[in-house]
Amino acid sequence: MTESPLVDEFSARWTSLTGTVRDGRGTDIRTALREVLSNLCPDAGPVLIFEEPGFPIPEMPEWFRGFGYEPILVRAGAEGPVDADGHRWERTALKAAAARAALGVSTGAWAVAHTGSVAVYGDRDHGTWPSLLPPAHLILLHTDDIFATLGEGLGRLQNEPGGIPPEVKLITGPSSTGDIEGQPVIGVHGPARVGVLLLQRT
Repeated sequence: MTESPLVDEFSARWTSLTGTVRDGRGTDIRTALREVLSNLCPDAGPVLIFEEPGFPIPEMPEWFRGFGYEPILVRAGAEGPVDADGHRWERTALKAAAARAALGVSTGAWAVAHTGSVAVYGDRDHGTWPSLLPPAHLILLHTDDIFATLGEGLGRLQNEPGGIPPEVKLITGPSSTGDIEGQPVIGVHGPARVGVLLLQRT
């Protein structure tokens, strides 16, 4: 049971869309992450982690390695994204890494409780590939970034310190379509499994 109606509403909406939610507050974050992985990506494989400025869990790449996964790290550099050793990622290589990853990990900028949606940002170097190319996607979301309505979220977007990001994506459950003979199909245009790990801002 959470103390925030917005957290409860967001969680209910997100799970009604077949997404996974794990509340990592007040518990061991490493254990919470392991539980999320059991649903999203139970078989070890490459994990693309976009460690943007302010990334909430710096230890996460090592945790993935300890779980038997292969972390593929992308960090912001002065001249574009760099890997764990500080070498610049070429765009084609980064895109290929995202395409072979079993799981993408990114940070949610904010979320909307009424719709169960999460906003993720991308820049001109890497876009939002962790949320598009791998078959599963995990979003790290601080609970104080959950708003009641889309209008409130757009207000946050308009007031970002660096201005409106080049790419903004609203995720509302797994990728799905009904365009193929009118039948619902999951995972055609993006991840078939999506999860949110709720965090407390420190």
